[in-house]
Amino acid sequence: MATGRARAARPVGDRVASDRLAGGGRPGGVPMAAWWRRYGVRGPLLALSAMLLLSLLAPLLAPHPPATQLDIVGLAAQPPSLAHPFGTDQYSRDVLSRVLHGGRVSLLVGALATLLSVCVGTAV
Repeated sequence: MATGRARAARPVGDRVASDRLAGGGRPGGVPMAAWWRRYGVRGPLLALSAMLLLSLLAPLLAPHPPATQLDIVGLAAQPPSLAHPFGTDQYSRDVLSRVLHGGRVSLLVGALATLLSVCVGTAV
């Protein structure tokens, strides 16, 4: 039944329930700053750095040019092998080469979208 009055926060251990909610719903009510210090940005930063490095070095690392059709009949839709670690697509293009080169486009689109949102957000 609603009485129209706000209820006082009840103590939970050494904290009150409202402090737990300030933690963003994480277990134990850990505030965001403490959660960030505990888990850090190492994992996402490492993954982004690896993607950036692989994408920048794509011309050196890719075994084939991304649009080259190697053997249109013999290598069409091959499963992964030592010669083609990610396999080939239905047009006999090396999928690893296409993924490495495609990462460059994806990172560029993400960077431009972020830059645009920062510029528009700052102007507004």
